[in-house]
Amino acid sequence: IGHAAITNTEILSAEERQRCKVLLSNAEVALFGLDRIIAGFLAQRKSQEVRILKYRTALAPHKRLPVEVLGEIFAYFIPDLPSQPCRADAYATHAAWILGQVCSLWRQISRNDPKLWSTVSLDISKSSVRLRELIPSVVTRFVDLRYNVFDSYRVSSSPPSPSSTSNIISVFHGVQNVNLCLYSHQLDTLWQNVDAHPGAFSTLEELAIFVKPSTSDYTPCLAEIKPFRQACNLQRLTIDYSRSEYGSLLLSLDIPWQQITSLNIRNVVGLRADTILRHLAQCTALEVLAVTFTDPADDGDTALISRVFRSLQRLRSIELRTHNLNETVDIAAVNNSHLAILHVMEMDVCTRLVRLDLRYAGIHDATVIYTVLQRCIHLVAFSSNVPRDFSRPVTIARDISLLQLKTLRVRHVEDPWIFQCILAPSLTCLDTSADEDCGAISAIHHMIVSSGCSLHEFSYSWPRGMYTRHPAGVCELLREIPTVRRVQITNVLISTDIFELFAQGVLLPHVEKLTFSVAVSMQLVRWLETRMEWELRCHGQRKLREFTRKDLRGEVEDDADALVHWTDLAKRYKLKSTCEY
Repeated sequence: IGHAAITNTEILSAEERQRCKVLLSNAEVALFGLDRIIAGFLAQRKSQEVRILKYRTALAPHKRLPVEVLGEIFAYFIPDLPSQPCRADAYATHAAWILGQVCSLWRQISRNDPKLWSTVSLDISKSSVRLRELIPSVVTRFVDLRYNVFDSYRVSSSPPSPSSTSNIISVFHGVQNVNLCLYSHQLDTLWQNVDAHPGAFSTLEELAIFVKPSTSDYTPCLAEIKPFRQACNLQRLTIDYSRSEYGSLLLSLDIPWQQITSLNIRNVVGLRADTILRHLAQCTALEVLAVTFTDPADDGDTALISRVFRSLQRLRSIELRTHNLNETVDIAAVNNSHLAILHVMEMDVCTRLVRLDLRYAGIHDATVIYTVLQRCIHLVAFSSNVPRDFSRPVTIARDISLLQLKTLRVRHVEDPWIFQCILAPSLTCLDTSADEDCGAISAIHHMIVSSGCSLHEFSYSWPRGMYTRHPAGVCELLREIPTVRRVQITNVLISTDIFELFAQGVLLPHVEKLTFSVAVSMQLVRWLETRMEWELRCHGQRKLREFTRKDLRGEVEDDADALVHWTDLAKRYKLKSTCEY
């Protein structure tokens, strides 16, 4: 019977047919029984899924929030309704859109997703009295939960009165990250309130203070105030005084400098190199330093600079900035603070650095940048401008090996010497812009070929408001970076040959995000469609996910008909298409 079932040449006898009917009946009964068992298991599975959903909902963050807090968050995400009357259908559509936005956020909460809470900001000064009473207990509940903690609790206080800062003192208990935005006349009251509550900063790990100048006359009174006396866990500190003349007084507080691992000071008027060095001498655990000098200074005590930086054994990252807050300040004089630090740093200090950012340091001497590259041989990330002029004759070496360098961001390239001297085999991210046609593209091509690196991100731009047409070497450069995932070439009009090779998959075969200064034409639409078909045929899936077009400011206009086809093509292939101005 079994053999007859798989062949067409055998005919069953009457006895065999009867026996086959019995076997068929038995098999159908067995299958029915299995179906009943499977149905039972499916019912049990569905029941368990319902129970799991109930348990997850019960454990979701919003189940631990009082109704008042839920109301505050709900109102926070709903914009004000239009004051002018509108038709019923339009109003219903607007209301449905608002409800959809809010519900999408609550779905994240129901899935126990902690990412939502980093976007929630409660203004204590405008909250109800009942909410102020509930917040301490709410924060405590979140701190007890590792993955649903208020990692960043932001307090934004408006100008009305300094007394409003007293409302936030009770919130500090149990919070690790505090982000304060206050007016200078409120800051003194805040420190006094914190000083009266010794345990307010006991759990604090990161503090960011953004102070805006008060409109009224204000003289701080910080004598004998010790708000940080129990801040035994404070490690990361950011101070932004927004051009207030009393910013340097904040540094005189009892900040536990010896335990600070990350220090970011900017916009503090009157900050001199000797002032910051005096505090840096105490930062024995410092790993990350970002500082903005705002006051002219001489070269300072070179012995002090050398001694301080030699004592920072853990320092791995430095960012130096020049911010001219006063138009009468000479930028060249301010730069002396940076040059003194960069020139005097010992060789062993430089070799420990893995990140160095000099983009906004205002350095106009190429000798400084070249010396830094020679010394900091273990850099992982380097950012700087690239001036042309050297203050003294320098023989450019062609083999500065930065074996660990992964990110190179150089802006305002006036001369491509930096690309001609670097060997970076581990380079994965290159971000550069040129102020003029200085041969940077060919120099970049030479660096990539010589280093043998595999870029994942590449960005090249011409100065804003200026455009260059079909610069030489772009096609050859793109051929050398087949592994790149993100490419941005702006203020540069790309030749049609490059787009044709891109459509065929010859250039950028693995690119996922593309940003070009290009106008939409029917030819471009056809090229993009060819590219999409090539990706599906060769990779089995789409690689290109996002295409951003930079505005050409009248250089080349978009074709209106082509824009319609472009939009349809983007929808069909689920391509995120945007235009930036």
